[in-house]
Amino acid sequence: MRINRLKLENFRQFRNKTVEFGKNWTVIVAPNASGKSSIIEAIYMLSYGDSPWTNKTSNLIKITHKTEEIQNKPGKINDKLMKTPEVKDYEKLINHTCRISSEIERNQEIKNLSMVIQNNNRSIVKSFKEDTSSITRKEFIQNIHTILFSPDMIDYLMFEPKQRRDFLDKHIESIDPEYGDILNNYEKVLRQRNSLLRIIRSKTRQRLNGYKNGYSNGYYNHYSNSNNNTSTYQNLKSQQFSDESSLKYWTEQLINLGSIVMTKRFDFVNRLNGTKQDLYPTKINYIPKLILNELETLGNTSYIEQEFKKQIQGIHEKEKVVGITLIGPHRDDWSLENKGININELGSRGEKRLSISDVILKVNHIIKEDQNIRPIILLDDISSELDEKNMKELFQNKISKDQQAIITTTTEAHLPDKVIENSQIIHLNDDKSED
Repeated sequence: MRINRLKLENFRQFRNKTVEFGKNWTVIVAPNASGKSSIIEAIYMLSYGDSPWTNKTSNLIKITHKTEEIQNKPGKINDKLMKTPEVKDYEKLINHTCRISSEIERNQEIKNLSMVIQNNNRSIVKSFKEDTSSITRKEFIQNIHTILFSPDMIDYLMFEPKQRRDFLDKHIESIDPEYGDILNNYEKVLRQRNSLLRIIRSKTRQRLNGYKNGYSNGYYNHYSNSNNNTSTYQNLKSQQFSDESSLKYWTEQLINLGSIVMTKRFDFVNRLNGTKQDLYPTKINYIPKLILNELETLGNTSYIEQEFKKQIQGIHEKEKVVGITLIGPHRDDWSLENKGININELGSRGEKRLSISDVILKVNHIIKEDQNIRPIILLDDISSELDEKNMKELFQNKISKDQQAIITTTTEAHLPDKVIENSQIIHLNDDKSED
């Protein structure tokens, strides 16, 4: 598994940038804020479909004055001008659009992959292609596999539960494409259920407060005691029954899908913990929001489903008061443990980065086992987080010379001599591959 060529058009700070990768190891050297991380980001997006660093996809698109000049209006293109030889490919992109293109090699097969991101003001639209054929995101992300280590990961994996959940989910999806569909469906159900809970909460408050006319005992009492308003009262009661019926439906869906999500996460964590433990001693402790007395059966979907149903029934009334779903995999978490120490709470920054690198390299082995390929390793500003001893250990014993690794740094002096000797060196500021 390797990437041979990367082309960025209107992406981040690049108008039109091409990078050719020769040797298995590539070191990209440039000062900070020069675009090193943008190259890493783009390769990661070819693998996962999303940026590792921002949820605001519109920030990825570079707006240039020249692009705007060749358009009559936003979204419209001057066809005559666009056909002239002077207008380059990246200038033909509609304003508010960027493209990431690549040539990859997998099992001796060459493929051309590209994704286009367009900001339509109200929404972001992503489209994916393999060679000349449009494909789905699910199909697209199965073509190239990467693992990423960057300084930012220490912060967001240590302090943000959602990022920790996302980390597991992305890597599970990379080896189990169906998991992405299950997770998306769970999140849709969760949104529907939360929306319904908010409606029920709002109606409950209205019932307790009464209508604006000032019925002291609430409008249910008013309507039920009024001979003229019996039908309206019945309508209100019927509406309440309908809400409860809908809530029951969405709760059943939530339990079903949520139990599968939890099972797959736990199975993946078990695999991580059982992978190369002698080389990577860090373990992940999965922390479900559900109270599970038999953690050894956490990978049993029927057991989780049974406990999920029982516990969500126990907080049914509380959820209607607060207006949100209080338990489920969207509230789960995990922590890192090394030699019995909770790294999240008690580890130094050095221990945290080594533990995170352990987990990432375990993922590396799992992808190799499942996909029969070595994923591309992306090491962004690695020298700022690993000392000389751990850097040498990483490149001597943990990353194969047959595996493609793309490394960014501000200076070659920060990397071991053996890495420099065995790598293609790209000085980004000296590279003339951008128009």
